[in-house]
Amino acid sequence: MGVSELSVRLAREDWRAGEQAFERVMSDPKRAQVARHVMQELERELRRRLGQTYTLASLVALYDDADRWARDSAQRVAPGVGWAQDASFADAACARAARNARDWKPSS
Repeated sequence: MGVSELSVRLAREDWRAGEQAFERVMSDPKRAQVARHVMQELERELRRRLGQTYTLASLVALYDDADRWARDSAQRVAPGVGWAQDASFADAACARAARNARDWKPSS
């Protein structure tokens, strides 16, 4: 697949930052419902693209194109809501998906 250990480590840092950004959005009652729907759609999209069994390398490879597919997914459930198309949502969704990867281990 051609994904380096460094690429995985850097992606995990992005994903961790995305989780933190997502939690900040979720703390805003005016945005929480939309954010929840966007996250559910992104998780569905990841399952569709990755399947049931995958590795961190395959997730990182998919993450390389996350700007496009995540924005498209967010637009499906929250059309016209610009903040819901922020890349941090894809980062957070990938962080969640990473924990289900066959080779996932907690970061040290």
